[in-house]
Amino acid sequence: MIPTENAVIARTLFLLGSHTAVGLVTTLWAVKGTELGRGFDRLLATLTATLAALSLGADPAARAAFPEQARGFEPALLSPPLLAFAGAIALIVALGAPIQRHLWIGAAAAAGLVSVFIDTFAHHGPVPLPSIGLWLHPISALSASLLLGFGSTAMICGHWYLVGEALPIDPLRRLADGLLAWIVLRGIVAVAALSWWWSHFDPNAADWPTHLAGISPFILGRVLLGIALPAGAMLLVRGTVRIRSTQSATGILYFVFVFLVAGELMAGYVLQRTGIPI
Repeated sequence: MIPTENAVIARTLFLLGSHTAVGLVTTLWAVKGTELGRGFDRLLATLTATLAALSLGADPAARAAFPEQARGFEPALLSPPLLAFAGAIALIVALGAPIQRHLWIGAAAAAGLVSVFIDTFAHHGPVPLPSIGLWLHPISALSASLLLGFGSTAMICGHWYLVGEALPIDPLRRLADGLLAWIVLRGIVAVAALSWWWSHFDPNAADWPTHLAGISPFILGRVLLGIALPAGAMLLVRGTVRIRSTQSATGILYFVFVFLVAGELMAGYVLQRTGIPI
């Protein structure tokens, strides 16, 4: 059964929302609460809870669209409850409840990452990948979560400096370095996935010109706009952070985040259409 275009789009948007929510709560755990203030904590937590709720709302439809892709991995049924737990903890933080911040946010981040990991065993593209799927799909999903989390947090952090000029520069520097590292990892995963796909591609297949023509623009856009361009821009961000030009860094980070989201949308579309976890 070939999924419909609407089903592919629904699943792609679900992945974007859930991955971003998990990435946000993970970076919230990585950033010390005292460095940027309680308001920063509550803003990220609110975004996490909102995205988790929206993703969970879309999850039943996304799963129903791909019933034949279940691998019989029953623990994958735990993915939605784990994501809900992460969202609930984020909501508690957003409401300002007196809890042990580092402990509970760490638990939420761990639950979210496990949710993303086991979700890859419940859904994949139309082509099963027994030789690489057991490791490349989870790595791709987890790196996407952390990429989106660091990207969105770095952009918000940059804007935070516009209203708090006396804030320490170290949080933004760490986020910029981490974001560049995750972009590089996403690039490595994409190259590995494309190399595997090309080595198994049959140019003698009757439908290969149509197949290749249909996904090539998305693959090219994903690599150029979602990896290469953001990586180059992050080198500029690191330079501006080094001289404490936070306003310039914020402007660049805004465009980096837009390109990262566009790249992940194209990657999700390619995954649902071909099974290539780029």
